[in-house]
Amino acid sequence: MQSPYLRDFVTYDPRPALRRNQVPTLALFGERDLQVPRAAGYLLMQKLLETQPGNLIRELPGLNHLLQPARSGLPSEYAQQSVTLDPAALHQISGWLNTALKR
Repeated sequence: MQSPYLRDFVTYDPRPALRRNQVPTLALFGERDLQVPRAAGYLLMQKLLETQPGNLIRELPGLNHLLQPARSGLPSEYAQQSVTLDPAALHQISGWLNTALKR
């Protein structure tokens, strides 16, 4: 906690920036993400951004922080996983891009 970077990282509050956001935004979260607590990630983004046109905020079941299938969500599973990015995440990304690019 001595480094300025780590202190800034831990104390940064994204809410003011998210409230000012005016660009279409896609935010995907893994249900089993243990690095970003649900309240600080998915629920916060959903509350602040979901009502704005063009935004899509989703929590994907069974996925970890890297959007890979996970049993526990522990970072120790990351390297054991053969899937780099779950097809459900790719589907959400491609669908959102197709919609956003048509605007």
